[in-house]
Amino acid sequence: MTCSHLLQQQRTFIQMRTNLKVVDNSGAKRVMCIQALKGKKGARLGDTIVCSVKEAQPGGKVKKGDVHYGVVVRAAMPRGRCDGSKVKFDDNAVVLINKHGEPIGTRVFGPVPHELRKKKHVKILSLAEHIALRVVLLVCSSYRGKQRVGFEICRQLASQGVIVVLTARNETRGLEAVEKLRGLTGLAKENVVFQQLDVMDPSTIASLAEFIKIQFGRLDILVNNAGIGGVTADADALISEQESSGNLKHEWAKGVLSDSENLTEEKIQEVIEQYLRDNKENTLQAKGWPSLMSAYILSKAAMNAYSRVMAKKYPYIQINCICPGFVKTDMTYNSGILSIEQGAESPVMLALQPHGGPSGFFFVRKKISSSL
Repeated sequence: MTCSHLLQQQRTFIQMRTNLKVVDNSGAKRVMCIQALKGKKGARLGDTIVCSVKEAQPGGKVKKGDVHYGVVVRAAMPRGRCDGSKVKFDDNAVVLINKHGEPIGTRVFGPVPHELRKKKHVKILSLAEHIALRVVLLVCSSYRGKQRVGFEICRQLASQGVIVVLTARNETRGLEAVEKLRGLTGLAKENVVFQQLDVMDPSTIASLAEFIKIQFGRLDILVNNAGIGGVTADADALISEQESSGNLKHEWAKGVLSDSENLTEEKIQEVIEQYLRDNKENTLQAKGWPSLMSAYILSKAAMNAYSRVMAKKYPYIQINCICPGFVKTDMTYNSGILSIEQGAESPVMLALQPHGGPSGFFFVRKKISSSL
């Protein structure tokens, strides 16, 4: 094949006699397109073709000369997206499938675009090493208006091309938040979808998991911004708590939760149960617990400790906790010192960290902190 012929192939539709790289572990290495299905003159990203295997590895499932179906997972010809951007690859590539539409191989190598989801090729996406240009993201929070860090996290991530699955306990508020986000300038509609979720309701958790599995095949990032309040605090108390840094001062509890090497879920639970006993006996101050917002401070310290335990238990997942700072929101009675946009910057930064980034840490804004 001449260089000019190859260049011409890369600039046109996938058509008869186009050579494509095979990017799965079926055993095939290179195929030639025989026909684009559904009567098309040529195939594009996500389309299915009939192809003949031209090169194959010895001992593989697929042999040289075999004829198979293939899904175009990469195309050198640019494809436009609804948000005005384009997706384009350096090569033309396929994943081989059987007559039932299932991948023949068990792994897919290199980047593939999220457009395959629209073509119902969810299984291919689930086998892929990397989904190009898009990340499926789940944000758990409540949305009562724009004065929420969770809302701004969604906006910043979606504006960067991330697919955001926005969740909320209240379906009406969640749908209203989605409509507001979709109405923002430059935000693609398909970048934000809503699913109801109450972290205290197992049925909604199961329903959400099934939705993610069916629609996307995988979840790349989870931003857990959910919380259960139960208290009413005034602005003066919040400012005082912020000025005192809000760190856990109880020496025994701090020692247990800071011991990363020996920390376990059981030890975290032991600290919490001791606090509850002291609270019931009205001896919190006498026992050295914080005098102001002690439950809030301990809950944050326990969550940070639990994140470290989970990071050690699941080393292939990057798990971190982050404090966005004292943000001016409805929850802080607008007494914070940071804007909503500033507050969302650090969680977004942490959510988009590359593979192999830090795990098991507590961040205060954009820096790792040693405090609880």
